[in-house]
Amino acid sequence: MDILRLKLGRSIGLILKHGCLLPRGIEVFKAAITEFFLPQFQTRLLPGIRPISVVRHREDTSLPFVPSCVRSRPGETLRIEVV
Repeated sequence: MDILRLKLGRSIGLILKHGCLLPRGIEVFKAAITEFFLPQFQTRLLPGIRPISVVRHREDTSLPFVPSCVRSRPGETLRIEVV
């Protein structure tokens, strides 16, 4: 069975069908919600709870910044801080 070619519905069906996979499937689902989707929505809707971090490193000044190389998603306002 080629796991990369499985459709999402088939994967969920296999997890529900085999009892030994169900606990791990539930753990993966919980992790996806709590570690990915929830933080994404918190950052977008409640910025005070999960502020956007700014990370600086001493080597940043040696790297050239080319604004034309920065891409953003459609409809997203891109804020770039040049220091």
